[in-house]
Amino acid sequence: MGLDYREDVYRAVKAYADRKPKLAGEDAKLLAETMRDYRRVGLELPKAERDEAERMRKELSRLTTDFNVNITRAQKTLKFTRTELAGVPEDFLQQIKGSNDEYNVRANVTWQYLSVMDNARHENVRKQLYVEQSNLAREANLPLLEKILVLRDQLARRLGYPTWADYQTEVKMAKTGAAAIRFLEI
Repeated sequence: MGLDYREDVYRAVKAYADRKPKLAGEDAKLLAETMRDYRRVGLELPKAERDEAERMRKELSRLTTDFNVNITRAQKTLKFTRTELAGVPEDFLQQIKGSNDEYNVRANVTWQYLSVMDNARHENVRKQLYVEQSNLAREANLPLLEKILVLRDQLARRLGYPTWADYQTEVKMAKTGAAAIRFLEI
């Protein structure tokens, strides 16, 4: 993030862009995207607002990292029978075999999660695993998620976007949150 806030570099690039150089192709695209990216981090804002946007971005980064670390550290093992895991490859079952007819699937281990989700014939088994995997670190992450959502909204608005979705999709093919939603509803 430090380079994003190099005001001296921004001023030099902006002075160049303000001269409206006759650029074409990838040169024009590079300059336009560079100026867009400076705007997206708040360098066009007055100093106090720019500093606040930087503080918000750093806080959002910290909260998001904490959220992801909580998920990485979370562990959840579900016990299933061989019958419940019908369709799952035999070599996988041998790796997760517990005692008797018990198989231990760790919801926090991606390859185990995917193996069951991709192969288990019983919908209720896939659903149970999905719910457990989706709720890893729930207790620790709910307060973080509440802060993240509020901060995303505040940052987007400070930077001139109606929503976080609009901020995120501007650099994507969809360009706006509304366009992304229209695509998903088709």
